[in-house]
Amino acid sequence: MSERFVSCSIALIVAVTSAAIVWMGLERLSWETHRSSLTVGDLKLGANHFSFETSASKSDCFGALTATLRDEGAHYSITLQGWVKLAVFGKLWVQDFKGQLSFNPLAQLGVSILEIPSGDDTVRIGTQNINPMTLLVFRSAKDSKPILQQDIPGPVELRREGTVFKITAPIPIDGGLRLPITPMLAAMPLRVKKIPSAACTTASSRPLDVTGILSTVANLRTRFVNPLQLNLP
Repeated sequence: MSERFVSCSIALIVAVTSAAIVWMGLERLSWETHRSSLTVGDLKLGANHFSFETSASKSDCFGALTATLRDEGAHYSITLQGWVKLAVFGKLWVQDFKGQLSFNPLAQLGVSILEIPSGDDTVRIGTQNINPMTLLVFRSAKDSKPILQQDIPGPVELRREGTVFKITAPIPIDGGLRLPITPMLAAMPLRVKKIPSAACTTASSRPLDVTGILSTVANLRTRFVNPLQLNLP
């Protein structure tokens, strides 16, 4: 398995995991699909700090996220900044990521982007349009053609309730898309917890082992290229 493939695969896993955290709840990760919508909350104006944890441990974190909600006057935006610590074949990776969500004057998500550095390049995953939304995944910042493009249900909306804000979105979020890593991520006992800003650091965190996921991705890579129309070499 090449170093470049490992690096790109980790970035994609981080992207999917991070996107799942954003869309599927900042208080708790949930992959249930029997309800008609999901709610992410509660967010307040300014910085909101969260840690990524496994439910098997009540104290260990493997990453942190700061979601900064801003009132831009005619619209709202959310800036994301975070990191996760992963273990892959015995090697530790501290993977940074950042993102931006921009809501229109009707408080509907218009554009979002999540960027994950991968070596000297950047994996990008984002959405555009409102309903349906178009999911786009770019393996490189230099690429103009996405490796994955698919419509997913919309709209995603930002709703204010007093001094807090909630994000609501239709489910299933994947809109029928089935990635080979999705059930593996769903099987992991992941959760998100609101924390003080310095409660989870790279020094105090313990890595999340994703070796099994990467091995499966490598084995299934060729098999899933055509059904998902991935533009991979």
